[in-house]
Amino acid sequence: MNLIKIVIVQLAITMVALVASACDGSHVSGVPFLLDATSQRGEGNLPPHRISWKISGNSNANQIPATRASGADANLMNSDNRTLAANNNNDSIQASNIVFSMLANSWLEIPNSRLESVAPEPAEYPNIQAIMGINGITSWSGGVFDTQRNRLIIWGGGHADYFGNEIYAFDISLLKWERLTDPSEPNLCGQVNSDGTPNSRHTYSGIAYIEHADRMFGSGGALACDGGGCGANKTWTFDFKSKQWTDMNPAITPITGCENVSVYDPETRKVWYFDGPAGLWSYEYDTNTWVQYNDSDFVSYRTAVIDTKRGLLIAVGHGEVLAYNIRGGDYTQKVWETTGGEAFIAEENPGLAYDPVSDRIVGWSGGPVYALDPETKVWSEYNAPGAPHTDNMRDLNGIYGLWRYAPSVNAFVVMIGASENIYFYKFSGASH
Repeated sequence: MNLIKIVIVQLAITMVALVASACDGSHVSGVPFLLDATSQRGEGNLPPHRISWKISGNSNANQIPATRASGADANLMNSDNRTLAANNNNDSIQASNIVFSMLANSWLEIPNSRLESVAPEPAEYPNIQAIMGINGITSWSGGVFDTQRNRLIIWGGGHADYFGNEIYAFDISLLKWERLTDPSEPNLCGQVNSDGTPNSRHTYSGIAYIEHADRMFGSGGALACDGGGCGANKTWTFDFKSKQWTDMNPAITPITGCENVSVYDPETRKVWYFDGPAGLWSYEYDTNTWVQYNDSDFVSYRTAVIDTKRGLLIAVGHGEVLAYNIRGGDYTQKVWETTGGEAFIAEENPGLAYDPVSDRIVGWSGGPVYALDPETKVWSEYNAPGAPHTDNMRDLNGIYGLWRYAPSVNAFVVMIGASENIYFYKFSGASH
């Protein structure tokens, strides 16, 4: 009912592109752009809503671009306004334009974008290094996308690979890494460290970004532990503003295993969660409650997305495409018969994200990119030069949430390891 977001991308020294995304339960017929309450040209009925806008002649002047939605529920929607500093030396706007301007069906490697560059010094934190050191942070682990700040968030490690529980953010605007938290002294095989933070873990797909609450959700996984580590049933959320973890301590929780799958739906405002053989659950942050919908569905070794146009939860991998009509209240697992993507579907824990601009479910697990048309159930394969080399992915055991759609640049971002650069892939209804 309430989200219109503006992303600002510089096209030239005196020109920017304003891109707005609007979400609501009812039809939105258009998004006009306002500048200091004065209407600017451009209103489209299909996303992404964007115009080019000329910066004021005063290079240090601040302008306030805004939006309002037109349509059935226009009066219910408010703009998330952004103040734009029209500064010719704005590195963040220049950097993001590199990605924004990519051609369809192309890859882009970002030089000097290795997470290890902001990792803790091993000599300062010897107790967290385990077997793999910082390279273990992506072992059996994924990430989320912070849409409020335009960042790929990484949290992982665990088992015997890496014991650090710190969180990292790759800023899409700056094309740079930041370490958001420092590692805690690990409490091996325990759920909670002595400072009250969650123990490091293989996160698998058990983390999600709760957009309306601006929190990262985490549950399950394989804890930092020399052996075992499954059964981490605490429900955690991370507040990006305060950079603090909270043990939510709900009344009931799933009986967690290791191979968790979770995805956030902005309309239901719930994290939808599969826990191995324990079935389909949802977690609602606002009421701090878990609800179980079935107790038998096994969705491990797959990655899930929300098709926001149709209200479907789609899970792909391990040889199947599974669908749940969560917004329609049908929690029965449907097996989709699709064509053209057999090699991709056979992968375990692939990268998967929904692209609302092209209305495609787009995935990558090394090699070609695959895109599924949810209407025709046909996969298309896209080979483009410059993709990450699969030899550099040997420690991942799956892509999980390391592949994410970045709305501000209408591209996919992927991380393949702490010692590897970040890559972007531009789909945009890719041509072969």
